[in-house]
Amino acid sequence: MINIRTLSVGDLSDVQRYASNPELSKMSYIPSPYPENGAEEWYKFIRPKINANQVIVYVVEFLNEFAGIVTLNGFSKEERRTNIDYWIRADLQGKGIGTSAVEKVINLAVELGITHFNSGCLARNMGSKKF
Repeated sequence: MINIRTLSVGDLSDVQRYASNPELSKMSYIPSPYPENGAEEWYKFIRPKINANQVIVYVVEFLNEFAGIVTLNGFSKEERRTNIDYWIRADLQGKGIGTSAVEKVINLAVELGITHFNSGCLARNMGSKKF
């Protein structure tokens, strides 16, 4: 079962734990090695954008465990558009979790009036290229 919920400060330890896996950086722009305080610094950077309604960050849960992040960046109700970025922890990739999570987030964004979506992935990320 896949659930989506908004990010909370309590999720940062899971973000740190799973974003630190070097396998994740092979398929994303997450740096490797991931900085010791990477999740905290990311949150400091993203929180003002969340507060300004320019970004929405969702936690993906699979079987009630943290599975990854889906972010709506450049979120604009006025322009009815957003960019979708996501990552799924390395040990859960290839199970359709990312696809299901992104579909759920798209449905939530449509309810908020978004009609235009943009996303991309690294050329070597064959799983995401299929989506």
